[in-house]
Amino acid sequence: MLRAVELGERSACYATRVRFPGCGLLADSFASDLVELESTSEGLFRVGCEGVQQVLTPRDRRVELIVFADKTLALVRSALGPPALYPLLDDAYMAPAEAVLMDLDGTSVRSERFWMWVIERALAALMGDARFALAPEDEPFVSAANKPAGPRPVFVARRAKSYAISVDTLGKLRWPDGDLDGDHLICVVSAQVPEDYLAMLREKGISYIVSGKTSVHLANAVNQLGKHFGIRTLLLEGGGHINGAFLQAGLVDEVSLLVVPGVDGRHDIPAVFDGVSPSSKKAVPLRLKSLERRGRDALWIRYEVVRPKTVKRRKNAKAQTGEK
Repeated sequence: MLRAVELGERSACYATRVRFPGCGLLADSFASDLVELESTSEGLFRVGCEGVQQVLTPRDRRVELIVFADKTLALVRSALGPPALYPLLDDAYMAPAEAVLMDLDGTSVRSERFWMWVIERALAALMGDARFALAPEDEPFVSAANKPAGPRPVFVARRAKSYAISVDTLGKLRWPDGDLDGDHLICVVSAQVPEDYLAMLREKGISYIVSGKTSVHLANAVNQLGKHFGIRTLLLEGGGHINGAFLQAGLVDEVSLLVVPGVDGRHDIPAVFDGVSPSSKKAVPLRLKSLERRGRDALWIRYEVVRPKTVKRRKNAKAQTGEK
């Protein structure tokens, strides 16, 4: 959604006004989310050399924008290889979109206002509605006092037959109420969450668990879910990062995969499990539970996660029987 940056008139609060074609002029209130650099982090481009007029980056440093008089390039670093350069151009589309699907997994909170503005303006352009604006609940929560709550007891707003659980370390997600598609909402946060965020959750009838000092302690949170809400089974639906975190914490019992025919050869595609520590050099062993054909060509595969003790017991059993 991010498009070209063009230099504009001087501003008292910022060195330049920034314009994104298809999105409009960046508001002064968001301009502080951009940082001017003397050069790109890799040293490939430097201001004043070879036509480079500016190097800009959001405070989360997810991308570096190299501004020329007639074009803008985006330098994107990748953990899988060397950095990639992309020209930033206007989107071309034939008619307003009826629906827009966006993946915001991993969006940084350090440049949230800037990215939310980009998202809002890009959606307005794609939908063909210049007046489109994100609803208040779509915008991240901003604390008035920014005072960490610290350890807090579990807050049970109510009991329910089913629950939806959100893992939100710093308390940034706004929720309109405690109901999410018929499920009662439980927010799992860390002790770094602002006090007024927890007050907002209580006011809206949303249950919460504070687990972990600086990041969410998943094992403790799962224990609290069982103790205070009677939850014994969880279905992970948050994407590769949350799957990877639960896997690394030893909390995944079963992996359910739906395989459909098709080959996607693009790089940097999110994995089913992502973000596992590089120190974890051994793959997690799985054991096939079931295999079922769905429709004409799809397969539903279920695996049981093999615990280390189980692996050891099986090896001992083989040794006793003389198996190899």
